[in-house]
Amino acid sequence: MSALEPASRFQAALELAGLGIPVVPVHYPVAVAGARATGCSCGGGGCATPARHAALGVGPADATTYPRQLRRWWQGGEPWNVAAVAGRCVDVLALSCPRPAAEVAAWLAAHRVEPGPVIDLGGPVVFLTTVRRNPTGERRQAGSGWLERVCHGELVVLPPSRLVDSRSPAWLAGPQLPFADEGLLWRVLAELPEAGKLAALAMVNEHSHEGSA
Repeated sequence: MSALEPASRFQAALELAGLGIPVVPVHYPVAVAGARATGCSCGGGGCATPARHAALGVGPADATTYPRQLRRWWQGGEPWNVAAVAGRCVDVLALSCPRPAAEVAAWLAAHRVEPGPVIDLGGPVVFLTTVRRNPTGERRQAGSGWLERVCHGELVVLPPSRLVDSRSPAWLAGPQLPFADEGLLWRVLAELPEAGKLAALAMVNEHSHEGSA
């Protein structure tokens, strides 16, 4: 573990809080003694959500933007992951799509939709949006993948956290951007075409940019 990790995650928590995104500390991945595997810092064997559940006895309701509380959590020396809570000042759409994120971006651009903050989780791509009224989750097919409305109250791990299997969330578009309108983004992503058509659209979009350069 790098000595910089706790400091960098505390700084990230402060920056997110400054943008109005309440956060909580979350457990982080640790090496499992005697095994070539990664477990959860909670120490629970067979943890169901390793490096994804809240630490220090806090829960989603404790998410805050208050700097003094963030300092108490992160300046104890532990490199706690950083997480937002769906429904607390921000909502979350998760897109699992086999195509590159650039092709999804081209689809949104073709519909003149600004995606807002976007996170690559090493599989699903997560969009931070305005808060919707309905707190329940929803999942539907979107092109060759799946689109999900994350239930209110669920934790969403944010950069620069680390996940098991050496995966790390990364910003594709930063948290300083305005949140996308949740309803509009849902409708446009739900209309994603199949993989072949999506790739063709991205190619056309790329050529049109080259022609206007």
